[in-house]
Amino acid sequence: MQTVAIPLPEAQTQSWPRVLARLLRIHQWSKNLLVFAPVVTSHRVFSAPVLQASALIFAAFCCAASATYILNDIFDLDSDRRHQTKRHRPLAAGRISTRAALVIAAVLLAAAAGLAVLLPTPAALVLALYCVSALLYSAALKRLVLLDVVILAGLYALRVLAGGAATGIVLSAWTIAFFLFLFLSLALLKRYAELANAPPETDWTPGRDYCRADMPFISQCGVASGLISVLVLALYIHSPEVHPLYKRPEMLWLLGPLLAYGILKLWLAGHRGLMHDDPIVFVVQSRWTYGLAAIIAAVLIAASV
Repeated sequence: MQTVAIPLPEAQTQSWPRVLARLLRIHQWSKNLLVFAPVVTSHRVFSAPVLQASALIFAAFCCAASATYILNDIFDLDSDRRHQTKRHRPLAAGRISTRAALVIAAVLLAAAAGLAVLLPTPAALVLALYCVSALLYSAALKRLVLLDVVILAGLYALRVLAGGAATGIVLSAWTIAFFLFLFLSLALLKRYAELANAPPETDWTPGRDYCRADMPFISQCGVASGLISVLVLALYIHSPEVHPLYKRPEMLWLLGPLLAYGILKLWLAGHRGLMHDDPIVFVVQSRWTYGLAAIIAAVLIAASV
């Protein structure tokens, strides 16, 4: 008699480390690299104390962010189970219990608090503000149309502010304005992609206050925000503050077209239905983004030496 192999459900075949990695959303830790932005803009990349402080705030944000992601999944459990792709998340798919997830989130928050003790007080306060804002966003604010994308952009910007606070680097108004508009564009792209990737019979995205009729408005605002960040960059390059930092500041004008190309290519991918629900995942998985980053790095080096 021949034995027939019956495939096990994904929930039983997936290993615990893989489930844990998906629960923590380790791929999202790439967002926390933004804490190193002040190090790059201030040309302190070879300062060991500065890099040590940046690495510490990076680790703290990884713990805090993963904890808030878990709590967000708990808040969104019902809507995630009805979502086309989010239903595969560990909590929504039943691969881990809510109680176990809460314990893991508590451990991560405790770890973030322990690391915050080693940081300067301003950096610890920014980290605390991030945690509170992220929890409020997960619990209620993400259901408020337009306010949700402003809060989401602010959560990105807090990472940059935390990097400056941890290292004692004062961020210029140009830096803050640039990142705020850039992150607002990415936040709007996230909402656009969620609508674009929703099933055809679904008019409203689960747990969000956006419908398909909003897509042209969202894309217009998103592209405009991204191009405003390019304008801020151009104004910064033309400002007196840039000359002490770069030996060849005229080389920086190449950054404008490169940044505009990257933003427009992301939005074009969104319009074509190729964008992941999370633009960060799309960026990490796309080869062209690494090529673009390498060219930008080369331009910055050429302008500095």
